[in-house]
Amino acid sequence: MANPGRVDLHVARFPGCSSVHPPNVEVINRYLPAHGEPRDTVQVVEYASTTLDQAVGDLGISADFLKLDTQGSEFEILTGSEQSLEGAIFGAVIETWTSEVHSGQALTGDVMRIMTDRGFSLFDISVAAAWERRAARGLELGGRRQVVGLDLLFFKEPALLKGDSQLIKAAAIADVYGYPDFALQILENVDLEVAVQLSDALINHPNPSPPRKTRPWFRRDNSDTVDEQFARLHY
Repeated sequence: MANPGRVDLHVARFPGCSSVHPPNVEVINRYLPAHGEPRDTVQVVEYASTTLDQAVGDLGISADFLKLDTQGSEFEILTGSEQSLEGAIFGAVIETWTSEVHSGQALTGDVMRIMTDRGFSLFDISVAAAWERRAARGLELGGRRQVVGLDLLFFKEPALLKGDSQLIKAAAIADVYGYPDFALQILENVDLEVAVQLSDALINHPNPSPPRKTRPWFRRDNSDTVDEQFARLHY
């Protein structure tokens, strides 16, 4: 969270939808019950909380990559991760919300701003949640769903990465997510044999990705055969 202390966890009917923010009934009621009912609060439980910076400090570790999916409190976690974001973390996948499904939560734009301010660039987006609106007279019209949640993939700019070890790890992860061009850029200034070997492997991969012009710039789902070669943002 943003600061150590205690937080109320709103335990949802479906536990995976639990959040420190209560469900925003006014917003949720705009959509079909199937989207909102799993978020109904069945109980509120108080827990001790801490910041990511304090947690990794207490454990004596550093984080290289961050994955956040906390049902609306991602922004607060990021504000309590300033030292980690400015330090060893070079990549992140963060679930965000474009609509205030949880009362008082920050939205996608707020998360993008805090990450940009800390030297991270947005590399990819995938739809985390798309909901169908309630229709008049209870009709089921079968149209497109409104996007209410997005997963965002960020990488830190190479100039902000520190040390050969961090650069090599960053390049390997960039390739896992489908960015061999960025991986090679990261490795340009690493004068180690392992970096040369990794660069050669990226260039001579037996199943290279197709030219950029044939790759979808926005992934609506993960069914595309090109994307299936790479790590998904949402699980």
